[in-house]
Amino acid sequence: MKPGGGSFEEGPENVLSFARRERRWCQGNLQHARLIFAPGLRAGAGLSFCRNVTAYVVSLLWAAFLITSAISTLYAPPPEYFPGPYQLFPVFPDTSTREITLLALGVLGLLVVPKLLILLHAILTKRARDFGRSLRMSLSVLTEIVLTTLLAPLMLLYHSRAVLQVLSGQDGGWPANQRNEGRLSLADGWAAGRWIVFIGAAIIAAVQWVAPDLTIWLLPVAVPMLLAPLLIAWTSRPLPRTLFAVPEDAAPLDVVAEYDSICDVWRLTWNYEHLMAKPKAADLTHAPA
Repeated sequence: MKPGGGSFEEGPENVLSFARRERRWCQGNLQHARLIFAPGLRAGAGLSFCRNVTAYVVSLLWAAFLITSAISTLYAPPPEYFPGPYQLFPVFPDTSTREITLLALGVLGLLVVPKLLILLHAILTKRARDFGRSLRMSLSVLTEIVLTTLLAPLMLLYHSRAVLQVLSGQDGGWPANQRNEGRLSLADGWAAGRWIVFIGAAIIAAVQWVAPDLTIWLLPVAVPMLLAPLLIAWTSRPLPRTLFAVPEDAAPLDVVAEYDSICDVWRLTWNYEHLMAKPKAADLTHAPA
């Protein structure tokens, strides 16, 4: 590639590749924590380091929130409907419905509303034409929301494990990326995600024993964990071309076109050499015993 020709990098092809990349990035970002309050550093740079660290530590905070919510039910006092000695009408305990509703709306506002606003802006400004037009772009956004929702519990565990490994001093190194890993079988998904299945089953069993009323609320987190092997294998399959269309699909960048042409030459060369290396039938007939 000639100098100044540009560069291009695709994202990981499956959940396992994504988790390995996240492990490397987690170690690099956590190492930057010591620079947040470094003297002479601009406030914006320190804030950027803090945000990058929080992006991974937040998984541990989410896990701690779930564990604390379940354990808190053990120490909650039983409801007392008639606290007064001569009270005629019962006093029902506070269900914190308002706080729970605000929390749910806050999470929805942070994670989903910005994506929908970007979609609306792209449709109104005609930019959706570059991403497969309005309908295809809308389907892509909705599919992305569903996929990230299903994979969020898996990434919770991958990120939590990565943070704990880094804090315990385990150096993950910086191994080379594995490109073109392609599809993963269900056996591959089970081999890589069975520990997630065991954790999901343990969560449901523990919550059912400690606080049965919370079981239904933890199903959105625990069920994807139980389906981890299936999700790992299924998400490694290529999606239809009607989804996640980008402008580069219609007009590939020069660096991508050059890469494809180089790969085509390598592929033809390998096929030719492999074909020439095969012994002919006549050679096999006259080969010595």
